[in-house]
Amino acid sequence: MDVKPDFKVTSVDNDHQHIEYIHRQTETAEIYFVTNGSLTQEKVTCTFRVDKDLVPELWDAETGMIQRNVAYSKVENGISIDLVLDPIASRFVVFKDQSSGKNDAGLRTDLQFGFSKNGERSNKIDLTKNWNVSFDTEMGGPESYQMEQLTSWSDINLDGVKYYSGTATYTREFSIEEALLSKDTEVYVAFEGIQEMARFFINGNDVGILWTPPYQANITQHLKPGTNQITVEVINTWNNRIVGDLRNPDKTPYTHTNAKSKFTKDGPLLPSGLTGKAALLFVNTNQ
Repeated sequence: MDVKPDFKVTSVDNDHQHIEYIHRQTETAEIYFVTNGSLTQEKVTCTFRVDKDLVPELWDAETGMIQRNVAYSKVENGISIDLVLDPIASRFVVFKDQSSGKNDAGLRTDLQFGFSKNGERSNKIDLTKNWNVSFDTEMGGPESYQMEQLTSWSDINLDGVKYYSGTATYTREFSIEEALLSKDTEVYVAFEGIQEMARFFINGNDVGILWTPPYQANITQHLKPGTNQITVEVINTWNNRIVGDLRNPDKTPYTHTNAKSKFTKDGPLLPSGLTGKAALLFVNTNQ
């Protein structure tokens, strides 16, 4: 019958179907949900079998923001769109009869191309060192711990940190010259690793939650010339605290759960907290 694919990916090898999709129709729109199931960024060209006169929009499931200024092409079998999908990222691609072409006012990330379209990274401030970390003392952690380098809690030779499960709060200050905060510059905080989830605050302002790579958040509107403060609340899983209790049977346990039968004292400790490098990335959006 020569029916063309409803959705087709080119420019990458998708034999294992790590670029997946779901498609549904409403009375007013064709709605595709496109995901990247791999742990690497993918630059893909997607062809959607829809009416060529429809107009695409990109909807972000995390923020609810809509990007209506989307580059696309009409092709033989429908509409083709190039996308840069970060590791385990997703996008709603919504086709409608018409669109205003204006992005949501609160949208501060290019949902189609990311940094590759937003501009070049013009400057960087390293944030990897000199963090103060506070733990919940009722869960065995120290009230304050100076972390010279971002390191997994499980790699620190202190039982209160090594076996800690719960929320820990990282804080440090950094300084920014006024010249770096031009109207054509977007500033992102970026972490190499977060295990498992983190909420960010800049100068007391809630920036939001990060839980998928790349661990980056736009913080432009909350910065000021001179000294700024970043606070990161990080939470991990129960694993390390349960294993720690099993390794110290003579001490009062911190955990009480019927799931302990699934763990052993020889079980591995999982990476926890902020790990690897951290930096502020300055992106010139006027290039």
